[in-house]
Amino acid sequence: MRGRAAEYCADEIAFALNEAAEGRLNFKGRALESGDIAVLVRTNNEAAMIAGKLKQRRIQSVLLSRQSVFDSAEADSLSALIGFWLNPRQTDWLRFVLTGVLFGYTAKEIYELNHNEHQLLKWLESSAQAMEKWRKGGIFAAVQQFAALHDIETRLLKGGNERSLTNYYQILELLAEEDSQSRNPAALHKWLNEQISRARSGHFPSDAQTIRLESDEKLVKIVTMHASKGLQYPLVYCPFAWDTKDNSKENWKILHTESHETELLAKSQTSEAELSHLADEKTAEDLRLLYVALTRAEEQLNIYAAANKNCTPNNPFAYLLEGLSDAGRESVSQSYKSATDVVEMLKTNWQRFIKNAPENTEFAFTEEAPPETVYQYSRQQDQAFSAHSIKRRDFDFIRHTSFTGLSRHTKSTDEQHEPLQPAIDPAESADRAMPSENLPPPLSDGLDIHHFPRGTNAGVCLHEMLEKLDFAASAESQSEMIAEVLQRHSFEDKWLPTVITMLDTCRLTPLINESLSQIPTTRRLPEMGFTLYMDDFKLDDLRRWFASSEANLPPECVQAAQLLDFHDLQGYLNGFIDMVCQDSDSNVVLIDYKSNHLGNDASAYTQQAMNEAVAHHHYYLQALIYAVAIARYYALRGKPLPQIAIRYLFLRGMDGSDQGIWKWDIDTALLSTFVERKANT
Repeated sequence: MRGRAAEYCADEIAFALNEAAEGRLNFKGRALESGDIAVLVRTNNEAAMIAGKLKQRRIQSVLLSRQSVFDSAEADSLSALIGFWLNPRQTDWLRFVLTGVLFGYTAKEIYELNHNEHQLLKWLESSAQAMEKWRKGGIFAAVQQFAALHDIETRLLKGGNERSLTNYYQILELLAEEDSQSRNPAALHKWLNEQISRARSGHFPSDAQTIRLESDEKLVKIVTMHASKGLQYPLVYCPFAWDTKDNSKENWKILHTESHETELLAKSQTSEAELSHLADEKTAEDLRLLYVALTRAEEQLNIYAAANKNCTPNNPFAYLLEGLSDAGRESVSQSYKSATDVVEMLKTNWQRFIKNAPENTEFAFTEEAPPETVYQYSRQQDQAFSAHSIKRRDFDFIRHTSFTGLSRHTKSTDEQHEPLQPAIDPAESADRAMPSENLPPPLSDGLDIHHFPRGTNAGVCLHEMLEKLDFAASAESQSEMIAEVLQRHSFEDKWLPTVITMLDTCRLTPLINESLSQIPTTRRLPEMGFTLYMDDFKLDDLRRWFASSEANLPPECVQAAQLLDFHDLQGYLNGFIDMVCQDSDSNVVLIDYKSNHLGNDASAYTQQAMNEAVAHHHYYLQALIYAVAIARYYALRGKPLPQIAIRYLFLRGMDGSDQGIWKWDIDTALLSTFVERKANT
């Protein structure tokens, strides 16, 4: 019935505004306007229901209440968006954002995204770009860049979501102010979540956090009865005056005694007399609130009536109608409960009230439902909105880029995507075998790791498992975590044994002398992020370095290095290394997980095949950047390394031996030209 009452109320408001627009409904010598109308409600849930029904009829409204902007769908969406930026592998954050108020994706669109790897990769790219913008210009600049890239403001305005746009900007301003206190991204995200939690636990918002009006425009006002005290509106609607909250089933009761004391009693400890006293108190409070609502209208008050056995016996307005005979609360309540037809009884009381009304008042009672109506003169019909965008050229004296940013324009690279930070490599999402491109397609009924689904989602899934895996324990003992990750990435349970086998192989395979399972947690650093300053990273010098015999790089990679094509870099290289560890012999091992599909069985992962894959995707450049970052890290701490062992683990090809492991050991003396170039950074 609440939904129907909200529908009727919205239809009547739309009808009134249409009449006013056509010159048939005036107020004080002018046409009635949206700002002349108020809808009085008890709760924010009722307010949201009315606002939604008005919006369906192209009527803009504003909620006047002391509500925190953090208690909003926009706060949830921005929190999820920042969570996605911080953890781009957690694509469930992205799906939450896309289905939320900022984008409004349908289930069909999410399904299509799940099956479109390149589209998903674009979102992952924009995440990396946003984080880079955040580091350079703060949270406000990052969100604004992201919003402009994805037309968030235009989408909200076209949909008439001024409320969402206003909340979005208010939260963004509060985030920017907090960001100015030198909070790092993770700390700012935690702060936002704390504010959301506080708002929903009943904390009173500060002035800065109180929800703002959408605009200065005159809009239909939705006001709580309590907040409407002292205010007047020409046209007032009370769609839920007939409704009553039944708190008789609450387990705890607050009792105000005659000696002005307050007692908290369990329902089982409360006597019938005390329960009756509590009911009288509630009726008195409800009547006071109803009095406020019924005295807000300057010209016309519209009250909606509905009846049922649950709420009518305790409803304050029903009590007033029956109370003409000065009957007590319990007597009135009982008469409604015992009525054969409570609807007919309430209608009779209405009609009796109207008949006995003073002569100087005018009442009308109608049982006809208003016609379904849409506001025909909404300003949105005549205006097309687009967000104003000011293009700014960033000075490029100091750049931020990454491995993929350097390699993306090379002549042999097909992919044109930036990396996640942290992220899988775009090459791992390519749905083709490289370099064995002419292999037959995977067998549909194969359940080994070679036939595990390919693509971005699969790569993100495997990386997430490895990030969470306890390498000292069997994968079988962690099957619950593994199954949960599979499910979150929409993979069937049938792949669980396959993935468990792959993870055990990965953790038990020796890297040099020890496996990851033998290296304690204290000597393993997963997802090591770095920002590496390079003041003279020249392409010609790199090509010569890769071609030197001391570099000991496979000839396929040396040849591929000649195809590198990027501008000489003066700036910062950003990245994340999947794992850095140190074994008991003090060997520092740099590990990167590769989910690339090279073929349909282990024989496809030979050293030659991996050399070709590393060359084709320029992973040797990635390995060099990672090695320079690690060498500089140790040098700055006064512990220079003699050598760095690079191990690229092709997860689908590992069998416990060297199979599936691409190895490159670099003497750090060869890196001196890069490490010492800016050793104080």
